[in-house]
Formats: sequence, structure tokens, C-alpha cells
Amino acid sequence: FPVAFVNAFIVVIDLYYLLEMLRAKEYFTILDAQRDSQYLQRFIEHYQQDIRTFLPDFTYQPGEALIGFFVLRNMVPAGLVLGETKGEEFLVRLDYVIPGYRDFKIGRYVYTREQQRFSEMGVRAVISPAGSKAHQLYLERMGFKAEEGGACYRFNLNELSDGAA
Repeated sequence: FPVAFVNAFIVVIDLYYLLEMLRAKEYFTILDAQRDSQYLQRFIEHYQQDIRTFLPDFTYQPGEALIGFFVLRNMVPAGLVLGETKGEEFLVRLDYVIPGYRDFKIGRYVYTREQQRFSEMGVRAVISPAGSKAHQLYLERMGFKAEEGGACYRFNLNELSDGAA
């Protein structure tokens, strides 16, 4: 009985914390990243090795057409998106989330709740390189569809898939 009592007590505590986690509201926002920002450069340098595990061909090359923004989660810079527009498409160069925040919430925020940001740029579709297998699984979960033999993935804005909902 003593062991059963202790285990029951632990289950009650675990259930309490699980409910608290489910009820917690998180705050997401976007912060534009300037091409010449020291913070942007340091962020990429710091996470370069981890970035390469998802996008092995990524190299940071700030250009005139580069558009970038940090995704802040509870005011912590937890994600970074870099790309450029080409007609009605946004070509992703980097879509990266730091370890500890990889629960798909940032991706859902960017590709569903921030669609207005893309629409204001005249973008109707987001194109991303396939990258590693883990990155491909992430893209598929966000609602991207493979194109060009799997070399890149496409997400048509305003078309939410079951995985992104």
C-alpha cells in the first residue's frame, strides 16, 4: 500500500502539470531581421552546425533581395526564416527553429497565422529546399507538398492541410 500511495500521488502531480502545460498561452510575434544585423550574423554562426543537419547546403549570403525575420516565442528568438521573393513565390533559404522549441508551433504560426505577411509581399506560395530527411518530415507536417522529384517543397498559401491545422 505505501508504494501504491506514492505512485498515485505522483500520477496526480503529473496530471496537474500536464494540464498546466496545455492551458498555458504562448505569445508569438515576428521581428524583422536586417541583412547587416550583427545579431542575425551571430545567431547563424552560433547555430551553423545544427542548421547544417537540416539544410546541409545552407550558407548565409546577405543580398539585396534577402528578406528575413525572427520568430519570437514568449519574447525569445526561437526561429529564423530567410528567403526572397520571386514573382508570387517566397523562396525559403532558411527555416530554422532552435533546439527546445521544435514542437511545430512556430512553423504553424509562420505558415498559417502569419499568412498576411506573405500576402502583403504579393506571395501566393512558399517554396523550400528539401534538405535532410528530418527537414522533409517537418515540411510535410506543415502542409508542404514535394515537387521536382522531391528536391523542393511547395506550400500554397490559404490552403491548410490536415497536418498544418
